[in-house]
Parts: sequence; structure tokens; C-alpha cells
Amino acid sequence: MAFVKRSKLLLLVLITAFLLRFLGIMPGISHPDEGILQIYSWDLFKNIASQGDFNPHIFKYGSINFFLHAAVSAPVFLAAYFIEIVNSLLTSSFSSQLLSYFQFHDSVVAKYSWFLFFAGRSLTVLFGVGCVYLAYIIGKELFNKRVGILSALFLALAPLAVRDSRYVTTDIPMLFFVFLSFYFLLLTARQKLYKWHFLAGFFLGLSATVKFFPIAFLAYPFALLFAFEKKKEFIFKIFLGLFAIFLGVFVGLPFIFLEPGGFSHFLGDLGKYALPWYGSSVSSYLVSLFAFLVSFGKTPLPSLSSLTLPAFQPFLLTFLIFNGFGILPFALSVGGMLTLLFKDFRKFILLLIIPLVNFIYVTSYMPVYYERLVLPTLGFLVFFAAYAFDRIPKKFAVIVILAVFVQPFIISFSSGLSCARPRIEKQSSKWIERNIAPGASIAYMPEITFPAIELEKLVRLQPHTEFSLNEVRELGVNYAFINAGKLDYYTYMYFLYYFPAAKEAFVNSHVFLSLSEYLSSAKLLTTVEKPLMCDNSRIFYFELPEDKTQPEKLVKDYKFNGSGEESWKVQTFADGDGAILSNVQNEGRNRKGALNFIQKEVKYTPPRVRSEKIPVAAGRAYSFSVWIKSEKVSGDELQRIFARLDYYNDGYEDLRDRVNSGLHKAVLLFNYGITPMYYERERLAEKDFSDTDLPGEVIALSPRIKPSGLWQRLEVRAKAPEDAKFAVLSLSSYTDDDLEMLIDDVEFREAD
Repeated sequence: MAFVKRSKLLLLVLITAFLLRFLGIMPGISHPDEGILQIYSWDLFKNIASQGDFNPHIFKYGSINFFLHAAVSAPVFLAAYFIEIVNSLLTSSFSSQLLSYFQFHDSVVAKYSWFLFFAGRSLTVLFGVGCVYLAYIIGKELFNKRVGILSALFLALAPLAVRDSRYVTTDIPMLFFVFLSFYFLLLTARQKLYKWHFLAGFFLGLSATVKFFPIAFLAYPFALLFAFEKKKEFIFKIFLGLFAIFLGVFVGLPFIFLEPGGFSHFLGDLGKYALPWYGSSVSSYLVSLFAFLVSFGKTPLPSLSSLTLPAFQPFLLTFLIFNGFGILPFALSVGGMLTLLFKDFRKFILLLIIPLVNFIYVTSYMPVYYERLVLPTLGFLVFFAAYAFDRIPKKFAVIVILAVFVQPFIISFSSGLSCARPRIEKQSSKWIERNIAPGASIAYMPEITFPAIELEKLVRLQPHTEFSLNEVRELGVNYAFINAGKLDYYTYMYFLYYFPAAKEAFVNSHVFLSLSEYLSSAKLLTTVEKPLMCDNSRIFYFELPEDKTQPEKLVKDYKFNGSGEESWKVQTFADGDGAILSNVQNEGRNRKGALNFIQKEVKYTPPRVRSEKIPVAAGRAYSFSVWIKSEKVSGDELQRIFARLDYYNDGYEDLRDRVNSGLHKAVLLFNYGITPMYYERERLAEKDFSDTDLPGEVIALSPRIKPSGLWQRLEVRAKAPEDAKFAVLSLSSYTDDDLEMLIDDVEFREAD
């Protein structure tokens, strides 16, 4: 009770941290890395119980992870085994032979998997709450109790830390042991006692074995520097710390040393499981350096130029700001860094070295961009943010608390509620069962779960084959169900570079154009989704419209015979894109002229060959047809050309609409950052479609065709919206491969 009385605020923070993490623990979303950690942990318990074998026989993760999860699953296994024994005795003769645990194990996993999964996730929740407590004692040790409480609160509410505390993965346990080793390093630097040298070294070694990422070691030399003593015993303390590091590694990875050939097994699994995803020129250099030292210089070292900093990829930074930590908390952490730099350089260096190196490494060297990679950076940003917050005048404290913590709390709480709901696939199946009649014909973008109802046709879509509305309509289906979360895979490259690709590039990509075509022309029945911090899948359910229009009246045609139709131009989407458009004579379908388009070295979205603005009547149907000729590229099945019809309006009529639109976009940016979800929602709310560099209010895409070396006709039809003022006709390619094509005989017709 004394602890409760002294630390009511801390207790409140810890309870909040626990509730936010526990809220969405089940059924949640299955993380792709959870399976192997769980299965090998369960198998480890089976081997311990039946054979006394404590070896996990795999080094995908540190053995400490398998030991911990085997321990936390033990009560479930033992209780299940006891229940089955009692059940067997009550329902059969006492002479029945009981199954050995080895024989019984697999049936327990199948029957009690929910409880085992829950136990594993609960362990991660406890590690997550433990990180919050360690943030408190680190902040208190570095500064004061207020900073400790604030550090714990920032981490308790940080959406990325909350989300990843629900998964059976290694990221949160690694952060826990990094924090623990850092805390003992602080005590080592301040008190210089043998026990702190030992504990700091032990947990440094242990932290490196959790995920084979020794990030905590970066602070070790600085702690030793600050703990320096002009005494002989200082050397003994260093050796004690080094021995403790080895001991920590031994506890975390004992079978590297105990298993015959354990080190070779470890290196083999490291190359198989870790390096393909997390390896880089830095890790390769370190491996080479180790080989160089072991061989006494016989193995050559790579050039230091291999460590040159590659291009910075900002995705993880934008994610950290907008979703992982929060806009204002991140801004406070930057302010805290600058302040601490001038106030206390020693503390600044100790706090900065781990998050800075981790951030540089994961954003510039690693070949993957998993959001969880910035957790070590986020973990230390909370101390800078708390330090800055503590310096704010107390009279503004309440206002600042509300301003700073509202966004991360809302994201964490709402994603927790959403994660606690059934999986999105299950929600999808239930919606289809309630709303789609048997006998329907459906095209779908995987992955979508269907109930056991009889369907006339079920067609699986792929973005590089059939996807756009008119392509799907040609399949003879009534509905299109689009899993937009899967589409992110095809557009992730737009958000990786510094700076991210321009908006014009992303929204003119075929994937986004196709989704925009559905949103503007098909009937949106519903959307099933979960927030980004829970699961970025979102499924749109569209009912396809019938196409009954047959425009006949010629409005505009282009023969490209040199009589003034050269008003067509090329729109490119990145600096350096090669695109040439010229009028050529003695070419074309009738040999009297055509446009010749050449596309080379495209970075993002292929260029768009587009017409001038053509006035249209609101509510009328129009068609756009064009003949193209492009040489077939041997072995390329993806290079496909399509026609595009966009309708535009005159934009906003008054200033109030512009202000409201700007505010709405700011809210969307606040919630989603620069992501596909932001652009999807921006389009749904947009009313100003006057910019012809962007997709129109209504978009229609023709089915794509493969270049054949012959003249081919493309046609697309669509009805103009009620506020339409003009249309733009255009052509583009689906892929960024080099392309050359002739364009001729364009016709734009209106329905009578």
C-alpha cells in the first residue's frame, strides 16, 4: 500500500498502459511472425516434458524467446492434460491406458490453441507494461520523478508501442531488455559499483540475443567513459562487465555453446532467416571484420566505401510522426533534444546514440521497411519529449497535456477497440452472407473470405491482369469486391523515397485510377476496414453499373495530319522521366499523319498523353475511341496500354468551401499521414475537380491491351456528372518499361 500511496500517478499510467495493450489482444490480427515463434515454443515444451530436451533446435530468434513462451504456455498444457486425464477416467474404464504427453501434445494444440495464443500475447503485454515502468525509472534516474512519470505516459500511449505489445513477436521484449541494460548503464556511470557493471553487462548480452540486434551496445562505451576512475579496480570492473556480457549471451543463446556444431547452426539460421530481411552493407562488413580477426588478417576486408550512407527512405519517419508516436509528441522530442544538447551534453549523448543509430540504420540501410523497426528509436524519444514537456510552465500544463496526448490516445484506443472485433475476413464473410443473394456473379481482389453460399461465378482479380471497372465488367459479373489493403503492395514504392513521390504520380497510377473509377462510377455498398494501427486492410464492396450508352454524335475528332491538332501534350510525374511526343507524317492508319509517343526510363508512373479541355454537357454520356499501334515486346506480358476519360468541374464557388476542404484534409493528414488511405479518403470528400493534372470527378478506363505490332482500337464510355464542365482524353501504359506507339483517329462522341 505504501507504493500505491507514493506513486498514484505512476500506478494510473501503468494501469492505462495495461488496459490499452490488453484491449485489442484477442481475437486481434495474426502477425505473420507469430506462428513460428509460437509453434517452436510449444514444441520446446513438448520436448522438455517428454524427453527432457531444452534445445529449441532453431535460431530464427534468440532461444530466450522460446524459453519464455514455453514457460508461459506450460500452465495451459498442464491444465489441458489434467482435464483430459480426468475426462478419460470418468468416461472409460480405470484400466484404460493413458496417452503419454508426447502423443497427447498435438491434440492439445489443436483443441486449446485459443488459450495458448492468448497466453503468448499476454506475455508480450506484460513486457509492454514493463517497458513503460522502465521508462519511468530511467526518466527518474536521468532527470527527476516528473520526467519519469511523463516518459512512462508518452510510452504508455504511443500507438506503435501499444500495437506491437499485442503480438507474439520479439520487438517489445527486445525493447524491454534494451531499457533494462540502459538503466544499469546509467547506474554504472553514476555510482561506479561492481554490481552495476555486472548487471549492465549481463543485460547488454541478453538484449543482443532477443533479436540479434545489439543496439544497446552503442551506449556502453559512453557509460564506461563517464564511469572512468583512475584506479586499478576500474580495469577489473571492465573485465567483470565483459564477462557478464558473455554470461548474458550464454543465457539467451545457450545452445550455441552446448550443441555440437551450435555456432555453425546459428550462422546458418542467421543467413536463412535474418540477413535476407535485416542484412545490409553494415552487417556484411561486421561479419567480414569478424572473419578478418578470426583468420588473423588472412580474410580480406571490404572497402570502407561499402558503408557509404544510401538514400534516406522517409516512410518510417512519416509513420513515426503521424501514427507511431504522434505529431505533437514527436515535435516535443525534437525540442527536448535541442534543449538537452545545450543543457547537459553527457545526458544528450547517452540518450541520443541508440535512437539515432537505429533510425539511420533502419531508414537507410535495411532492405525492408517494417514499422516495428523504429521501436528502439521511439522508446528513447519519450525521454526527450518528457524533458521538453517538464520545462513548460505549469500554468499551461493542462492545456498542453490535452493537446499533446489526445492524438496518440485516440489512435491507440480506437485501434484497440477495432482489433478486439472479429478479423476483417470474418466480418467480410458475414456481410456477404447478409447482403448478397445466392447466384450472384462476383469478381474479387484477394484476400476475401466468402460464406458457404452458391455463386454463379467467382473470379479472382489481379492488378496486372483484370482489375479496372470495364475490365471486370467484361467478365460478366455483377459485383466487384476490392481488398484495397492488398493494393498497397503495388504502390509502396511511391512512399519510400526522399521526398515521397508527388501526389500527381500516385493518384495517376493505374492502381489508384482503377480504385477511383469504382468510387466514381460504381455503387459503393459498404466498406469493411480496421484502423491503420490495427490492420490496414480495407475492403470496398461495389455493385457494378450497367453500360447501356451508345454515343453517336461526333463532338471532336483528331486525325493528326498536321492541321492543328497538336494541342495534345505529355504529362510526366518525376524529374528525369523520358517522354517524347511528336507529329509524324506518312504514318498513321491512312498514312496521312499520326502522333508518335516514346516513353523511356520512367521512375514512378508512366507518362500520360492527354488532350486539351473539351467542353461537355452535364449529365450526358460520351465515348472516347482511339487507334494505337505499338510493337510487341518479346517476353513481356505486362506491358499494356489503356485509354482514359476524365470529367472535370470549375472547382469551388466560394472561399468557405476552400477553407472547409483544407481543414478536412488537415484532419485526414493528422489521422493517416501520407499513405494510400489518406488519398482514398481525400478523394471521397473532394468537390474541387478542376485540376487536370489529377484524376477527374468521374474516371473511365478502357480495358488494357498488349502491344501487337498492329493497329488496335481502344474505347471507353462514361456519363458526365451533374457539375461537369469539360473532359480530358488521355492514353497511358500500365508499366514503366520503354515504349513507343503511334496514336491516330481519336473520336469523342456524345449520346443523342
